[in-house]
Amino acid sequence: MKPTKQSVYQIFDREIRYTVPLFQRSYVWNEDTHWQPLWADIERQAILCLTCLREEKEPEKSHFLGAVVVNVSKFIGLDHPRADIIDGQQRLTTLQIFLAAARDYAQSVGHVTAGSADRLTKNPADDSRSEQR
Repeated sequence: MKPTKQSVYQIFDREIRYTVPLFQRSYVWNEDTHWQPLWADIERQAILCLTCLREEKEPEKSHFLGAVVVNVSKFIGLDHPRADIIDGQQRLTTLQIFLAAARDYAQSVGHVTAGSADRLTKNPADDSRSEQR
């Protein structure tokens, strides 16, 4: 096992299919106990970054959102690599929901970030019904 530090962008920018093994519990996070603290953390960091930009300071490069443990399976051919999520499933799922909501909002108002947000929530695939997507 090789631990690495990655941003949310780096985790979701890769062409990889994250899967949740059957032994993992179902998604159980709720708004009050989990979503609100995570959102407050994201909001606090966003405000800090915007403040640094306004003051022409270098924003802090990283913020620890928690550990994620994955087991990347070997793949053959043109398939996207698959990574079983061993730890961090609730957090990754919630971040994907947040990113999908941001993507949908950006698309609804015609913002230029809609395409890159789409890229963070879907793998490119010829068939939109493919598990690879």
